[in-house]
Amino acid sequence: MLAVIDAHLAGSGGYMCGDTFTLVDIPTGLSIHRLRSLQEHPPLSNISRYYERLCERPGFRQYGRDGEP
Repeated sequence: MLAVIDAHLAGSGGYMCGDTFTLVDIPTGLSIHRLRSLQEHPPLSNISRYYERLCERPGFRQYGRDGEP
């Protein structure tokens, strides 16, 4: 699953539906956060950049990352 998302992000413009944050980024970001916290994951550069981009958003920092820095 992560490899498919990584490949999609390679040509999407930064978020799942282009260059703008949309509703689909919420469950995708939460799923990636959960998977990253539960298991080791392969180094997928597009997902890493996407996750860091999400972590810049105040709402995701507060709610998506469980209030973690």
